Amino acid sequence: MGSLTERNKLAAQLVLLFRKLPSEAQRLDWTAEELWEHERKVLEKLVELHVNQILTAILANFRSAGLCGIYVRIAQSPPYHVVWLQRENPEILYRAIRRAIGSLATSGKQFHEYINVCVAQAIAEETLELIEELRQHTAGDLLKLCDAATLERMTFVIELLSKTQRNALRRLLFRKLDGKAQLLLIDRELNIPEQPTPKQRYTWLSWYLWRLEMHKPEMQRALGGVPRVLAVADGDRMLTNRKTGQPADPLGAIHAPVWRELGRALNRKGHPIKDPESESRLARSIGVSREKLRNYPELPIQITPDGKGAVHYKYTGDDLLKAIEASLRKKPGGPAST
Repeated sequence: MGSLTERNKLAAQLVLLFRKLPSEAQRLDWTAEELWEHERKVLEKLVELHVNQILTAILANFRSAGLCGIYVRIAQSPPYHVVWLQRENPEILYRAIRRAIGSLATSGKQFHEYINVCVAQAIAEETLELIEELRQHTAGDLLKLCDAATLERMTFVIELLSKTQRNALRRLLFRKLDGKAQLLLIDRELNIPEQPTPKQRYTWLSWYLWRLEMHKPEMQRALGGVPRVLAVADGDRMLTNRKTGQPADPLGAIHAPVWRELGRALNRKGHPIKDPESESRLARSIGVSREKLRNYPELPIQITPDGKGAVHYKYTGDDLLKAIEASLRKKPGGPAST
């Protein structure tokens, strides 16, 4: 792009041209759209000439810049260099350059130095406005923003949401994703195409929200670390035992046949367990009615007695999801919970 002196000289010429454009528009009878098109070309060239100064302003407050839709993309392979500015909202940079041009004379700075200051100011002002707007957003508003913004920008938006807003957005995304129990891999990045479908975007956002939740210090203390796999289901459909007030076992369809086999294995070793296949006892242990117990699906659980009065059992992720869905009320809708 030439030496620093050459770039500064070209920038000075463009600044002068930009200042003359309104009078040229009047002389040549341009429409407002034609004037804006000429201005945009000059502003874009000034952005290109001062990309390093703009990057400095962005990296000094990258969270605010990302919230405003201005961030950098980093190559995913060596040498991990900055690819380019990502601008979902280029008007912020245009506004900053207009400010720099209009107040340069009173700034006491060179134009290439002043760009940094003006970009930082524009980002700070836009951030305050966006934060105020976000505080008023409902889950539906946030979903519309999810549809319009890139996933990169949404990561910055999500960080600023309140706990209530995050929960509401998770519920809505859960319903958009068919409202069925699902398994999320928390210990690895969820890969999606460069141009994801709406469903893929919702899947990624749901995963990202839960990943943030599971990495909170209080969650790690409660769970003994970050889980590798998380089962998510509709909390409003969870069955509750009417007598105890406790939620029913969400894996009842898995545990019922295991406990039957365990009872038989213990009996064979001389433990006095009367009627190990008792439906009443199993139903009470799981926290459901006998009718609910009978309606559980038969899952291909691998149960192996060890010959010592215990059993080992295996089941797949698909079995887990089927068991969770079988434990829920049939009425859909409501918050997702672990």
